[in-house]
Amino acid sequence: MSQVSGKQSVGRRENQEDAFKIVFQEDNNAGSDLLMLLSDGMGGHAGGEVASRLVCQVFAEHFIDKSRQTRPRPRLQESLAVANRALASRIKSSPELRGMGCTLIAALKMGERLVWISVGDSILFLLRDGRMQRLNADHSVFGELMELVRAGKMSLQEARAHPKRNALRSAILGGKIAMEDINSIELRKGDLIVLASDGLETLSDAEIAAILTRVERPDVRAVASDLLNAVEAKAEPSQDNTSVIVYQHSGGDTTSRGGVTQWGLEDTPARRAAGLKIGLVIGLVGAIIAILLIGFMLLNATPDEPAVPEDSTPQSETQSSGSTQSGRVIEGNVDESQTQGSPIPDDSNDGEIQSEEQHDRSILVPDNIDADTFEAMD
Repeated sequence: MSQVSGKQSVGRRENQEDAFKIVFQEDNNAGSDLLMLLSDGMGGHAGGEVASRLVCQVFAEHFIDKSRQTRPRPRLQESLAVANRALASRIKSSPELRGMGCTLIAALKMGERLVWISVGDSILFLLRDGRMQRLNADHSVFGELMELVRAGKMSLQEARAHPKRNALRSAILGGKIAMEDINSIELRKGDLIVLASDGLETLSDAEIAAILTRVERPDVRAVASDLLNAVEAKAEPSQDNTSVIVYQHSGGDTTSRGGVTQWGLEDTPARRAAGLKIGLVIGLVGAIIAILLIGFMLLNATPDEPAVPEDSTPQSETQSSGSTQSGRVIEGNVDESQTQGSPIPDDSNDGEIQSEEQHDRSILVPDNIDADTFEAMD
């Protein structure tokens, strides 16, 4: 049985500027398709909170109830564009919110596949066979710095100490989105997926991996609580909001019996391939029957009145839009008494997270960054 849990911590901030939302396709199906959204707001107390909540809400509503795209990637991209326009409209109607924005990870568990789109520096981790790796691109300056580290042009210590490391190269601001990361992987039984805001980066990758690998079959609620408690234990005086969604894949999940989800999405590539094979077989049989009919007509035709084959029946295209219903939605505020310095209980209510306050991020840095550029920025 697949499991999913979302939790958050306010940290040392005055309010919560993160948001998350978990939407199940079906209430009573452990292998149900699943949409997981996590957003990290910026732009001051009010602005960051409004931005992250609005983007998660509009994205989910469009993806589930309004979009008619039947392929996962175009549907994710369309929903992101709609959410970005909604943010622009809100800024236009409320000038006091000018400058607000947010990051976003939207991850769709569809059968045996995970498809995601992300903007900004929020994190998407995969733990598989005891090894943890980041799946999505890091759109912060630090992500670019790490490219220099891998190329041998900068040390890891220099990258971590750089004053511009937290600046974002791409974010949802209501204008053109500079960079989007969209990709997918095939899931395996036991895979652990973690979505997190950058408050989790108080922990090192090694510390995060140690928590994720404590038990072979983790309880995702306990894993989420352990991550937040480990962040709190660091007692950083300027600790940012932290939000996490933890999903464990059970394997053997199916999208739907009919091959089309209730959200009107086509099923996994394997199912589509099987459908293609069936279509080819049906087409081949039809062609053989047509050839036999034409041959029969030619054999029975008189010399002065040659038989003319009748037009074949035109092919018809069928498209199933499916239902746009969704099942349970997890969204709710976390009691601040449980998130400011005190342990997060494993059985605390999972819910949608509001929005995270950032560490004074700046936006927009040069597109082509090299080591000389960063030296000049110092």
